[in-house]
Amino acid sequence: MARHSLNLTSKTTLLLAAITFAVLLNMIIPLMHHQEKLLQKTILQGLDGQAIATAHGIDLFLGAGLRDSMAISTTLPLEALSQGRWGELELHLKRMQEVFPTFRSGIFILDPQGKFLVDYPSHPELRGQSYAHREYYQRTMAEQKGVVGQPYLSERVKSPVLTFTSPVRDSQGHIVAIV
Repeated sequence: MARHSLNLTSKTTLLLAAITFAVLLNMIIPLMHHQEKLLQKTILQGLDGQAIATAHGIDLFLGAGLRDSMAISTTLPLEALSQGRWGELELHLKRMQEVFPTFRSGIFILDPQGKFLVDYPSHPELRGQSYAHREYYQRTMAEQKGVVGQPYLSERVKSPVLTFTSPVRDSQGHIVAIV
């Protein structure tokens, strides 16, 4: 009889342990699910914040590049441009590159037909080549304002570049070049 009673005690203890485990499990699983959802929400909010900050930084960079390109175009010596004084223009572009480090890959000037006129750092072998097929040239002429070109891999500098353009206008407002 003692043997049967011990077996019953063991069974009762085991049953109580199983019930306790089941109750705890039923409490923990929803809690863990809730914690998982909170963690996902926190991570997504953090990523959203980072994406917004990154987008804002990119927007500031693009706006600054357009403003800088406009500043270069408005300070361009028009007389040197009209007379083809490339050395004077090259020196002006060099000074502008020192003032505006955004253009570390270089600054160049195209005529209204898209022909390459002068640049800094100087690549005289490019003078006279047509850039009229370039997306940034076509958009600048079509929109009659500065644009941010699509990024592309530059063969000249062997790295990805963005092109910021700005039309150069004469006293009558006609486009006489593009920086």
